[in-house]
Amino acid sequence: MGDNKYYQGSHRCELCLSKNQQIQAKDEVIRAKDAVIAAKDDAIAQLDLAVKQLKMQLRMASSSTVTKKPSMVNMKSASSIAQEEKDALTVYIRNVTESMTHEMLLKAFSVFGHIRVLNVVHAKACAFAEFATPEAYQMALSASMVRVGSGQETVMTEMRVRRPHQPPPQQQSFSRKSSFSNIRAVSKDLKVDEGCDVSTNYNC
Repeated sequence: MGDNKYYQGSHRCELCLSKNQQIQAKDEVIRAKDAVIAAKDDAIAQLDLAVKQLKMQLRMASSSTVTKKPSMVNMKSASSIAQEEKDALTVYIRNVTESMTHEMLLKAFSVFGHIRVLNVVHAKACAFAEFATPEAYQMALSASMVRVGSGQETVMTEMRVRRPHQPPPQQQSFSRKSSFSNIRAVSKDLKVDEGCDVSTNYNC
């Protein structure tokens, strides 16, 4: 009788142990599934982050490409500003004779300060001196008259003035019986002025 009760009790313990093992196995399976789901969610989140970063890089690259291509208007304005800065430091020199060499003029005007560019045009009896500083430019301009060489000859200094650009004259038609005065007027309009500076029209 006692052995039978012991057997029944031990059998129940084995059943309880087996159920507990099954429950633990199910819990382990559930935890494994949860881990897989969490890994998938993490991978999806990382993929979304990578896509967002790639889109941001593409936007920055496109914006920088647009910035690197300035418009023609900005390029023209920049070149005009640079030309105005040069003109603000350039003195126009007139009464330049054939005997005045480049070295003589450079020596005469270097007393005011460093000269970046000295352009001498004997054909128009003028020259242009671009100074490095506004102070040197003002001193040369204020001098008005500068002695060159041994001091027997002098030149005059003036502010460099840019003339407004004029379009080339249109070809004018006239009859064969045009008067001599009309022919002279047309030839005068078509005459090309030889300026000191080929690229721009200035004082001389």
